[in-house]
Amino acid sequence: MIEGNTYTEHFAKTGTITITSMNSDKKTVSGTFSFTAEKVGVLQTKVVTPDVVEVKNGVFTNVPYKVLTTP
Repeated sequence: MIEGNTYTEHFAKTGTITITSMNSDKKTVSGTFSFTAEKVGVLQTKVVTPDVVEVKNGVFTNVPYKVLTTP
């Protein structure tokens, strides 16, 4: 965030999400993720961002989820 504004200059090119555990009683999910994002444009000039961002070994633990049903 820069001066109260959010800029999205990168978009995911490739990535994976792996669910390692799911608790249907508590409605939580855990897992790992990784992705590569590429810069698609320059929307601001105050912060220089790389052309490619690579995230490896990301982890999420006990993230709540909600089951949606259609009427």
